[in-house]
Amino acid sequence: PWSSAELSGVWHGTWDPQHAFAVFFRPLVSWFFAGTFELFGVHAPAHLFLSLVLLTGIVFALAVFVARESGSTALGALTAVVYAVHPNTPWSTGVWLTNDSHKLAGLAVLASLVVWQRVRHRGAAAWWPIVLLAVAGFLVKEDNLMLIPALLTAQWARARLLRDVAPPSRVHWAAGAIVCAGLW
Repeated sequence: PWSSAELSGVWHGTWDPQHAFAVFFRPLVSWFFAGTFELFGVHAPAHLFLSLVLLTGIVFALAVFVARESGSTALGALTAVVYAVHPNTPWSTGVWLTNDSHKLAGLAVLASLVVWQRVRHRGAAAWWPIVLLAVAGFLVKEDNLMLIPALLTAQWARARLLRDVAPPSRVHWAAGAIVCAGLW
């Protein structure tokens, strides 16, 4: 169990009060692990089930993204199968409970991609769900700081190569820079 001091300390100290892992800024991961311990204690099957639910969410979001992007439900389904049965999946995000942080980060990224598919034809104001997902993703894993620049680059590349969307406006770039600077 985590004390309230440990739960609040993750906002200005390490994400792991026992110092078993490297020092990173991952407050939502800390709260996730503390919350799952409060829910399940040391009941390994419950933790494993939740981990598999997270993995299923990743597979589903990946399949949705690929199906929408390609226009092919079959390709989305194939992507899900390939990801799920790939030999590296159990060793990376698969069933390792300590890698639930990676699953949470992956869900934030994939949810952002799916939302981007819906808002990429709209103005900067429609991108607010991506900002919320990017902030949540950053609070899960600090390398998600690159999510907004990556999506703006994808928008720019799509506009330049496929010409089916407008390139990011100055407002997009400025807002993205402000969000990234704020997170930094």
